[in-house]
Amino acid sequence: MADPTSWKKFVALKASYSASEFAAFSRFRARYKLARGLESITVERMAQATVDSYFVALRVTLAYTALESLESALLVGPGTQVTDEKLLEQLLAERNSEMCEALLNSIDPKFHPNEREKFQKLLDGESKNLRIAAYAVRNLMAHGVLTANRLGLDKSKARRNLLNDLAECVLAAANARFAKHVSGQGDK
Repeated sequence: MADPTSWKKFVALKASYSASEFAAFSRFRARYKLARGLESITVERMAQATVDSYFVALRVTLAYTALESLESALLVGPGTQVTDEKLLEQLLAERNSEMCEALLNSIDPKFHPNEREKFQKLLDGESKNLRIAAYAVRNLMAHGVLTANRLGLDKSKARRNLLNDLAECVLAAANARFAKHVSGQGDK
C-alpha cells in the first residue's frame, strides 16, 4: 500500500505539528493507503460483475473519505477540485443513464441543495469538478442504498471502469493537495 508521495517529507516536519495535528494527518494517511491499496473484495455466491460493482463503489467511497480526512486535518472546507478531462467526457456520455439519475437523486435537495445543483451543473457541462460525483457515490454507498443494478454497474464494465478511474482521480487530487501543503504552498 502506497503512502501519499510527500509522507516522508511530512514526517520530517513532525516537530512543527502538535500531537493532535499529526494524528489528523495520520488518519488521512491511513484512509489514503486503504483506498489506494484495496485491490479486490471477495463475496461468496455473488456474480463477479456484481462483486466488481461493489468494489469500485467502495473504492470511490474510501477515496472520498481520504480526501475529507485530509481537508479536516488542514482545517479547511471541501474545496479540493477533482478534475480530469477524459473522465469528465466519460461521465457526460452517461448523463442520461440510470447511473447519473441515481447519483443525482442521492443528494437530497432539502438538506444539500448546493450539492445537488453542483451535480446538475456537472451533468450540464457547466462544471468540471468531478468531486461531486464521488460525493454522490459515497452517499449511496455509505447510506446503504447503493445497488450494482441501480447504477447499472453489474451490466457495464465501462461504468465500473469509470468509477474506478473516479476513485483514482480523487486519490490523485488528495495526494496533490497534501504535497502542496507539505511543500509550504498550501494550508497549515
